[in-house]
Amino acid sequence: MQIPLDISFRNMDPSPAVEARIREKAAKLERFHERIISCTVVVEAPHRHHHKGKIYSVHIDISVPGKDHLIVDRAKPADHAHEDVYVAVRDAFNAAVRQLEDYTRRMRGNVKAHTASRGEPSAAERRHRELAHVPFASWCGACSRGRAPHPPPARPRPG
Repeated sequence: MQIPLDISFRNMDPSPAVEARIREKAAKLERFHERIISCTVVVEAPHRHHHKGKIYSVHIDISVPGKDHLIVDRAKPADHAHEDVYVAVRDAFNAAVRQLEDYTRRMRGNVKAHTASRGEPSAAERRHRELAHVPFASWCGACSRGRAPHPPPARPRPG
């Protein structure tokens, strides 16, 4: 990284072991985006007055060119897996990797674009549709009638 990693701890004593794990995980982020400008990690423990287990939250702020920040906020998960600070750090960095991969794909243009509606079918498509009616086509009258919520009203018989 061009700018050093900034690690801070809130409501807890700094831990050299946790800091080493964060540095190790942050170094791996460069594999997913080579131009990371800065990375700030905040590990936060709940205030000391909580009675049930400490659930750690980890906030990661990554600066990349072209977008100000990618922010990962893993605060207060639903389960108690984050009572272990290492699990909280792992989950936050996994989310950061996913965001970096998505961002890199968008920048490279590797995101699938949805195809627009083509309008009317060709004559060959119409002939094929008359044979099978599979799969459903919104422009086909028989397919649309088959998916109608109610059958058409019955016509009175002459007689």
